[in-house]
Amino acid sequence: MQEAIRNIQLNLSLTEVNQILTALGEQPYSAVYQLIAKIQQQAITEVDSGEGLINPPSRDTVDHAKGTD
Repeated sequence: MQEAIRNIQLNLSLTEVNQILTALGEQPYSAVYQLIAKIQQQAITEVDSGEGLINPPSRDTVDHAKGTD
């Protein structure tokens, strides 16, 4: 039997959200990119046009830094 997906609502400061995004940005891209996008999408609706929201490195940036492009 498949369990229903439950959503929760967290109240975090912009600084805390940026800390989470920074930590996620250090993880393998394929494991976290969808979560990062979801956090950014929700945060942009809360913060005027995403101002002050950090952008963790993209997969292209990470691959380039590793020399895998």
